[in-house]
Amino acid sequence: MSAASADTLGPAVTVFRNPQTPVFPSTPVTITANALDNSGISSLIVYYRINGNDYHRFCPSAVQCSVDVPLQPAGTTVYYYATAIDASPFENPGSSIIASYTVSGTNSGMGSIAAFVYSCTTNNPIAGAVVSASG
Repeated sequence: MSAASADTLGPAVTVFRNPQTPVFPSTPVTITANALDNSGISSLIVYYRINGNDYHRFCPSAVQCSVDVPLQPAGTTVYYYATAIDASPFENPGSSIIASYTVSGTNSGMGSIAAFVYSCTTNNPIAGAVVSASG
């Protein structure tokens, strides 16, 4: 009996995100999954969802899969996990843990700024002057 035909265990599936550091609204995040089984892998799927919405699925046939999550506003929680099926005749399933991260910080791309407008003739601040900033 070959090792593949005797295989009744599902693949080992791991999933992680990069970066492992806190995520902010401007931080790109990549979710990567790997699957390993002595019979080989017939499919690997990475799932993620945002704030409890429906899961998105990617890479339904790879042994390793990386997915870029779109930038998210502060306070958003992203859940992710992966599943795999081995290449044995039994098509044993395996799954990673469900992991998550929450986007930190604020949704503003601007810091704070103090601006004063001075008169060219008196060199004194002009009361009520308005300065606009964008970025």
